[in-house]
Amino acid sequence: RSLTFLIQSLLPCSYFMEVIRPAFFSAGTSSNNQKFTSFFQNIIKIDLLFSIPCFFFLVIYSHDIIMIIFNGKFITYSAVLSVLFFSSVVNSFAFPVELIAQLKEKANLFLYSKIFAVYNFIAAIFLIKLFGIWGAVFATETAILGKNLFIWYFIKEHASFKGLERFLLKIFSFWA
Repeated sequence: RSLTFLIQSLLPCSYFMEVIRPAFFSAGTSSNNQKFTSFFQNIIKIDLLFSIPCFFFLVIYSHDIIMIIFNGKFITYSAVLSVLFFSSVVNSFAFPVELIAQLKEKANLFLYSKIFAVYNFIAAIFLIKLFGIWGAVFATETAILGKNLFIWYFIKEHASFKGLERFLLKIFSFWA
């Protein structure tokens, strides 16, 4: 997971997001427009423009990356790197969702979403026994996705996915 974070931190979006955060709060508090769907979708598009090519690169070269970085020690688990990065691509909506929830002062959602940490703990206990590292990956990534979907559900009137289908189809088909 730390290798996935390292790759994500090298993407230009990580720097872009730190500029967007204060600008969003400044514009969001002074704006009469309480619909943030265009902001939400634009942030997702910008993130995916960099993340999806990186994901396909990892699908092709994860075996070689593991061979170089870890001297082939974990080569049997090279697919885990691609799966973890795919999860981060799927969860690309987390950053704008959290920003909108913070702006709308929905701090209670963050507290309630901690139930997914409990789910992660319990699922990991059972799934690691059955599936090893893949059980841990499944438990952790579904918990993260569940937390993000939970928060999104309560702010969905301000952040809609409607209209993103065409963009997602184009970018995935292009890079595939």
